[in-house]
Order: sequence, then structure tokens, then C-alpha cells
Amino acid sequence: MPIQLVDGCKQIEMVVHDVNGAVEFMRRTLGAERIEQKLVRRITGHVLHIDHVDCGQGMFQFCSLITDDQPHKRYIERYGPMLTNLNFSVVDQPGADRVIAAEGGRTLTSFPMADMGWENLLDPDNVRPHDEMGNGIFSETRELIGFDLEYAHPPYRDPARQDVFYPAFAQPRPPNADHVTRLLRLRAIVHDLDRTLATVQRMIDPRSRTAAYALRSDSRGRSARIRLLDFEIEYCEPAGPASPWFEYLQRFEQGLSTAVFAVADLDAVIAGMDRAELVRTTAQFIDSHEPMTAAFRLNSKHILGFDIELFEARP
Repeated sequence: MPIQLVDGCKQIEMVVHDVNGAVEFMRRTLGAERIEQKLVRRITGHVLHIDHVDCGQGMFQFCSLITDDQPHKRYIERYGPMLTNLNFSVVDQPGADRVIAAEGGRTLTSFPMADMGWENLLDPDNVRPHDEMGNGIFSETRELIGFDLEYAHPPYRDPARQDVFYPAFAQPRPPNADHVTRLLRLRAIVHDLDRTLATVQRMIDPRSRTAAYALRSDSRGRSARIRLLDFEIEYCEPAGPASPWFEYLQRFEQGLSTAVFAVADLDAVIAGMDRAELVRTTAQFIDSHEPMTAAFRLNSKHILGFDIELFEARP
């Protein structure tokens, strides 16, 4: 059976050189706020230094290495800061293991979820029994679906009765002063659009995703979108060497390159940014490729592991 996802994307995960620097950059430029700090205090300082921020109702997890046995290591050493994986809860963790293995993926790390001390984070009567928790899995699926997939059974029985996790777009959320209105999508640059779309649709249960939509072709290449629960990914295949997507594939592996946010007032957001930040990211207005839309780009991958694009719909 294909992989059935639940509860929304729990973490958009990046490996960076400087976790505090990345968090502060998100705070200064986009008004992001720290979130899930009870969970952060529980998990940081062991194999990774970790912090979580909420931005546009997406949950971003920044990590830096403490030990050398984590899958993030090859990314940071080979390419520098990088968006490594997406983390979802699944209905059937052993079943997801089998689906990924059958497609040619593999497990990079596995850890018992029962060892995480959920009784200290969740209401005791909302904690899943230990024999139902299974393992947390970090799997190598980047060449299959454009990102590595981290997954586990949710440690709670009822997501509405916990305040430890705030998956993307889940409501209610803590108060946030961010300057963006919503994370619209993540952009993945891939070698073969048709093959990637087919693999995503084969691996992920139809109850957890849409079919491919918004297919388009222009000077940059071909693209299409798929929504995993309420989380949109835009897959892009470069047309050739003149495409900026081609340059990404030349420099990095296939993967998630850009976070795209909606803003209510683009000029006001830009005016509120520090001039030094704009220089450091060679920020610039860009062609939005969408009618009646203004767009702005920050080349922030060397800080955050991904670039940022801001979009404002204008009449």
C-alpha cells in the first residue's frame, strides 16, 4: 500500500553552519518567530543543534552537526547549507519502509520513538502506547521524489490535544509577527519531471496528495505542482543550460531549492529589511511568470539552505 500521510508537514528541515544565525536572519527579514520550544529543548544538543521557527504558517527546523553520523553531514560538507528533508507523520511506518525500499530508497537513520520521552511533553493519556510508536526514519529518497523523507507514527493519539507540534498550516498557532501571509510552496529542481511526478504519485497514497496540476512550459523549462496534504511542492525540470534551474542542478543535487511566500504589501516588506541583508543576499525583483504579480528574490541559500521568493498579487 502507498504511504498515507497525516497531520501536515511537521518539519521543513535544513542543515546550516550557524543555527542561531539562520534563525535570526529569518526573524529580521521575514518576521519569523521561534516555535515548538518545548520540543526543541528536548531534542537539541544530542546529535544535532536544532531550533524551530514559524514563518508563513510553515514550520522550519534548522540543524547543525554535533556528531558525524547524521545524514546531514554529506550535504553540508559537499554543498554547504541545504534543505535536506521534509518530516511527516504516517499511518503505517513499517509499510512506508517497504514502499521506499521497493522504489530503491534506503533508510539512513532509525531510532525508537518510544525513547524520546513523550510522557514529559504530552498529556499522559494522549501518549500513544510504546508498542505502537515504532521508529523514526530518515530515508534517502531525494533521487526518487526530490527530497529525503523523514517519518514516524505520531506519538500522540489526538493532535488537537497537544501543543508540542505545530505542523504546517495547522490552527490554532501561537501569535506571530511575521511579515508574510503564507508559505505558498517549496520549489524542487529535478532532472526528469515526468519520472519524478510518477514516482510521487506511486509512492504517496491518493488520500494524502493531489494529482499533478498547474503544468506549464516556458523558457526556464517544464514544471508542475503536487500537494501533499495541504503542502504544495512545485517540481521544475530545466529546459537547458540557459535555465537558472539548470545552474542549480550543476551546482547541487536534485532537491528543494526555494521557499515561496505570499505577502500583502511587498514594498513594505522590502522597506523593512536591513540594507546589509539585501546586499548579502543580492536581493532583486524578478519576473514572476504570473500575470499581475510582483516578485522579489533573496539568494539566501548560503545562510538558510534555501532561497526565498516573495509574491504579491496586484490588481
